[in-house]
Amino acid sequence: MLSRGKIGEMKTIETKSYSLGEESFIIHGHLGEESFIILEKEFKAFSDSLEVERKIKETIDFESLLKSLHEPFRSEELIKSLAGLVFNLGDRLSEYDTLLSDDASGRLVTLLLRDVANRQRKEIKKRNIQTYFIAGGGQINVDIRKETYRAIWDFIKSKKDMLSKTLLVMEHTYNGKGVIPLVKILESLEIDFGIATISIENLYRGILGKIKDKDKLFYGSVGIVGLDLWGDDTYSGVRKDKKTPRAHPIKSDPSDMTPEEKLLVNQAREDIKTLGKELYKLIS
Repeated sequence: MLSRGKIGEMKTIETKSYSLGEESFIIHGHLGEESFIILEKEFKAFSDSLEVERKIKETIDFESLLKSLHEPFRSEELIKSLAGLVFNLGDRLSEYDTLLSDDASGRLVTLLLRDVANRQRKEIKKRNIQTYFIAGGGQINVDIRKETYRAIWDFIKSKKDMLSKTLLVMEHTYNGKGVIPLVKILESLEIDFGIATISIENLYRGILGKIKDKDKLFYGSVGIVGLDLWGDDTYSGVRKDKKTPRAHPIKSDPSDMTPEEKLLVNQAREDIKTLGKELYKLIS
C-alpha cells in the first residue's frame, strides 16, 4: 500500500508487482508520492500501448504494407505509431470538425488523419472535415516569433465561428513547450480543442502538466519516432518562413522543383491514401 501524505514527502512503499502477458514488472523502494503516482501512470500508458500493438498486429499486415510504401513511411516503428494514434482517437476522430496542422512537420500526419476522418465521416453521413495549416514556432528571432503567433491568433480568430471542435495535430512533442503558445491561443479564443501527436516524450512530466483537459491528448507512442518527420520538407512540399512573421507555411513552387523532388512529394501523398485505407480498419 502507498502511505498517504503531502506530495513530495518520502514514504515507504511496499513492493508492487505487475503482470502483463509474458511481461512482469516490479516497483518498490522509497519514492515520493508524486513520483510513485507518475510511475503508475506511465506503467498504465505502457500496458495500454501493448494492448494497442496487439490490436494493430491482428488487423494490419505490416510486411505487405511496408513493401507498398516509400520514404518517409518505410519505417515499421513510424507506421505502428501512426496506427496507435488512429486507434487511440477511434470514434472520437469523427467528433472533430476541424484539423489544425502545426506545419511544416505536422502536415503529413494531418493529411493522414484527414483521410481517415473523411472515410469515417462518410460512413456516418457527415461532411468532410475542414483542415487549416499554420506555421507555429521555428523562428530564432524572438520578435519575429511573437509576431508569428500574433498572426496565427488573428487567423484563428477570423475562423472562430467555423471551429466548433478542433484537433491540433503535430508530429512530436518533447515537453510541450513548443505547442503551449498554440494551446494558449485556442484557450484564449474559447475554442473546444484536442491535441494529436505521433509521439510524445516525458508523458506525465511534460505536456500533460501544461494542458487543462488531460483526456483530449492523443498520441501514437511514447518516444521520439515522430521526429522521423521533423524538419524535412522533402516530402511535405511546404516549409516554415523563419525570417518573416506569417501564420501559414510556404508552399514549394512546382516550377522550382526538380522532377525527383516532385516525385517524392507525390509518392508521399499516394502513401497517405494507402495508409488511410489500411489504418481506417482499426476503427471501422
